[in-house]
Amino acid sequence: MQIRKVLWLLAPFFLLACTLKSQPHKTWLYINSFQQGKFFVFDLATAKVVHTIPVEDASGSMGLGVTSDGKKLFIVDGDTSYRLRVVDAATGSQLAEYTFNDRVLLLGGGPVLHLTADNRWLFVKTYDYGAAATGVRIFDVEAGSFTTLGLRGRECEAPKLVSARDGTLVAVCPQLIHELKPLSAVQGEFLPGPWVSMSITERADVALSPDGNNLYVLGYVQEDSPWLLAHWTKGNQKVYEHDLSMLLEMVPDAPGRGGQAWLDVSPDGKTLGLVHGPRLWLLDQQTLEILHRIDLPWPADEAAFTLDGRSILTLRGTAGGDTVKEALLLQISVMSGELQKVSLNGLKLPAGPTIFKVASAP
Repeated sequence: MQIRKVLWLLAPFFLLACTLKSQPHKTWLYINSFQQGKFFVFDLATAKVVHTIPVEDASGSMGLGVTSDGKKLFIVDGDTSYRLRVVDAATGSQLAEYTFNDRVLLLGGGPVLHLTADNRWLFVKTYDYGAAATGVRIFDVEAGSFTTLGLRGRECEAPKLVSARDGTLVAVCPQLIHELKPLSAVQGEFLPGPWVSMSITERADVALSPDGNNLYVLGYVQEDSPWLLAHWTKGNQKVYEHDLSMLLEMVPDAPGRGGQAWLDVSPDGKTLGLVHGPRLWLLDQQTLEILHRIDLPWPADEAAFTLDGRSILTLRGTAGGDTVKEALLLQISVMSGELQKVSLNGLKLPAGPTIFKVASAP
């Protein structure tokens, strides 16, 4: 009788715990279309704007990093002076600002910063236009300052960086993949570690599985050439390459933004998502078997899985150089392949690069 009474008293707490567990993870989308002067922050569940964050991007696109808990943003922008800003994600208010020289403007698009998945280091690409020299600055997130030395010993001027929460950090250069190893003697100093070679010279996108074990490099789509996907397993001395144009039975002249394509790995590491032009593919990670091929209503940009891995997101693209009247989010179910169009509150995407981040709500 006493046990039954205790269980009766605890029942509401069990129900509350189950309810909280079943609730979907709240997700925010960060979107900046070229030279619009602000980041739009959307709640994925409602597709409503939470707030906007002003940025200086008239001179070129900027960079955005979001911590894994979604609470802090790192923004690289600036038109006359270049700066790294730390912003409270919940309110959009600025917490700190650090100026530096020669940020990469990248009028043609491309990531200008990489926040490591363990939230420890921030890599900022720079370009000294006077000296025509590229560089990579390193920001120590914990110390709140730039390190004395930048990224040295690079195998290429502008490596694509990917990382995992266990501290794995990988740089991808033309025809080369190598790990970056921190030196314990010098805080913030990284040098190339183990490396492997590959055939891909023009990298469209790079993705690393959350556990840091599987790296994928996606090549540009080029007429009369194989569309390559390189797969490297950490610690392996060989890179496996696949011709996606044959594997996916892809039409060679599929329209898109040039040869650009996008790639992402699901949070559980079991599914790959590919976007090129008006098509999206979901592939089994182990076998590369096509799980779903989705014909999109128009060419799209970006590919990003939701935090729960149930859907993959892509944005209506800007092919043809014309201004898109209304930006639409395409949300595809990983299980069924069903496509849903989501209006983004009248947001417009001008021709040019778009920054699109999926992150946890703070």
